Amino acid sequence: MVGRRWDVDALHVAVATASGCRAIISWNFKHIVNFRRIPLYNGVNQIQGYAAIAIHTPQEMVFDEEEEL
Repeated sequence: MVGRRWDVDALHVAVATASGCRAIISWNFKHIVNFRRIPLYNGVNQIQGYAAIAIHTPQEMVFDEEEEL
Protein backbone atom coordinates (compact mmCIF):
# COMPACT_ATOMS: atom_id res chain seq x y z
CA MET A 1 0.00 0.00 0.00
CA VAL A 2 2.47 2.67 1.18
CA GLY A 3 6.13 2.19 1.96
CA ARG A 4 7.62 2.50 5.43
CA ARG A 5 8.71 6.05 4.60
CA TRP A 6 5.03 6.97 4.51
CA ASP A 7 3.87 5.21 7.67
CA VAL A 8 2.65 8.58 8.98
CA ASP A 9 0.23 8.89 6.03
CA ALA A 10 -1.16 5.40 6.66
CA LEU A 11 -1.40 6.24 10.37
CA HIS A 12 -3.38 9.40 9.48
CA VAL A 13 -5.98 7.26 7.66
CA ALA A 14 -6.02 4.65 10.44
CA VAL A 15 -6.52 7.20 13.24
CA ALA A 16 -9.27 9.00 11.33
CA THR A 17 -11.00 5.66 10.68
CA ALA A 18 -10.69 4.37 14.24
CA SER A 19 -11.90 7.74 15.56
CA GLY A 20 -15.10 7.43 13.54
CA CYS A 21 -14.39 10.26 11.11
CA ARG A 22 -16.61 10.14 8.05
CA ALA A 23 -14.07 11.83 5.77
CA ILE A 24 -10.47 12.90 5.33
CA ILE A 25 -9.81 16.12 3.45
CA SER A 26 -6.23 16.31 2.24
CA TRP A 27 -3.81 17.78 -0.29
CA ASN A 28 -1.67 14.62 -0.08
CA PHE A 29 -2.31 13.27 -3.57
CA LYS A 30 0.56 10.80 -3.55
CA HIS A 31 -0.40 8.71 -0.52
CA ILE A 32 -3.86 9.65 0.76
CA VAL A 33 -6.06 11.25 -1.92
CA ASN A 34 -4.97 8.66 -4.46
CA PHE A 35 -7.42 6.93 -6.80
CA ARG A 36 -5.61 3.60 -6.50
CA ARG A 37 -5.05 3.70 -2.74
CA ILE A 38 -8.48 4.80 -1.46
CA PRO A 39 -10.08 1.39 -2.20
CA LEU A 40 -7.12 -0.29 -0.50
CA TYR A 41 -7.52 1.81 2.66
CA ASN A 42 -11.23 1.00 2.71
CA GLY A 43 -10.52 -2.68 2.06
CA VAL A 44 -8.38 -2.76 5.20
CA ASN A 45 -11.13 -0.90 7.06
CA GLN A 46 -13.68 -3.52 6.00
CA ILE A 47 -11.42 -6.45 6.95
CA GLN A 48 -10.84 -4.86 10.37
CA GLY A 49 -14.57 -4.22 10.90
CA TYR A 50 -14.53 -0.45 10.35
CA ALA A 51 -16.73 1.62 8.07
CA ALA A 52 -15.37 3.00 4.83
CA ILE A 53 -13.99 6.52 5.01
CA ALA A 54 -14.47 9.13 2.30
CA ILE A 55 -11.22 10.72 1.13
CA HIS A 56 -11.41 13.96 -0.86
CA THR A 57 -9.54 17.09 -1.87
CA PRO A 58 -10.54 20.44 -0.35
CA GLN A 59 -11.99 21.52 -3.72
CA GLU A 60 -14.36 18.56 -3.72
CA MET A 61 -15.77 19.62 -0.36
CA VAL A 62 -16.39 23.30 -1.11
CA PHE A 63 -19.94 24.06 -2.11
CA ASP A 64 -21.87 27.15 -3.08
CA GLU A 65 -23.86 28.63 -0.19
CA GLU A 66 -26.95 28.59 -2.39
CA GLU A 67 -26.61 24.87 -3.19
CA GLU A 68 -28.91 22.46 -1.48
CA LEU A 69 -27.19 19.87 0.66
